[in-house]
Amino acid sequence: MKHNETTLNNSNRPLLNTLAPKIEICFHYGKKDILDASWWHGKNQISPQNQLYYIFKGEISLMIDNKEYIAKAGDMVLLPAGIQYDYSLTNLQYAHKFWLHFDLTIDRKNIFNEYEFSYIVRVKQPERVYSLFEKLLDLKINNTIEQTLVRSNLLCRLLSYYFEHCSIQLKSNDSCIWNVVEFINNNYIDKLTLADLANRASLSINQFIRRFEHIMGCSPIQYVNYLRVDRAKLLIENSDKSISEILAEVGFYDFSHFTKIFKRYYGYSPSQYRKIKKQP
Repeated sequence: MKHNETTLNNSNRPLLNTLAPKIEICFHYGKKDILDASWWHGKNQISPQNQLYYIFKGEISLMIDNKEYIAKAGDMVLLPAGIQYDYSLTNLQYAHKFWLHFDLTIDRKNIFNEYEFSYIVRVKQPERVYSLFEKLLDLKINNTIEQTLVRSNLLCRLLSYYFEHCSIQLKSNDSCIWNVVEFINNNYIDKLTLADLANRASLSINQFIRRFEHIMGCSPIQYVNYLRVDRAKLLIENSDKSISEILAEVGFYDFSHFTKIFKRYYGYSPSQYRKIKKQP
């Protein structure tokens, strides 16, 4: 069954609004993509940051919790950090989209760990949303106060539009696991053990693994490894650092282990992937 958007209620919006003064927002990176079926597809993806898309031509398919969601031209898509999903093009075989990664916290906790939002929102003002994405992604990334404020302003306006048109509900509460997920997101480059993570959740190792897998759809170690290789992929695409430097920077200590996991997710070794991405 295909879904164009989730069906949620708005009964929790007043509670969420009371937390607004504690909101913090951070833009990471993004770009404009023209996609075709020769490249854009993947399975069991997990992003360490929240993702926001705007589809302005074509269609994309997202599989989340065994449900297919079709995002069409004129749709915004929000994928929370930590969610597991498959993605591909539809039978149209093409899509043009803006995308960006961001953090959005309330009282230093990821808002999407506590609340569920519609994955897809239909845009009623496409020119406005297109313009905001274009202005945001055209900005050069630097650390000046002026650029930071402009980026934050544009991102706030995009998210404000999204929240204005989406539905909201409180998630079932398993705060001990979500607290560990938040910890992993912020510390995945460090040496993490199951014993340390289980202790942080105040659970035995077996209890922690079962509850983590139930919520996240993968084991804690699989989640940590995915965050590491996803960061490595970004560095391979956007830096001239050696593969050895990159694997150390993202928290791997064994070259063959890193290569095996990277190839499992992306189908190529790190060096092969770099060659492909640098081809004109």
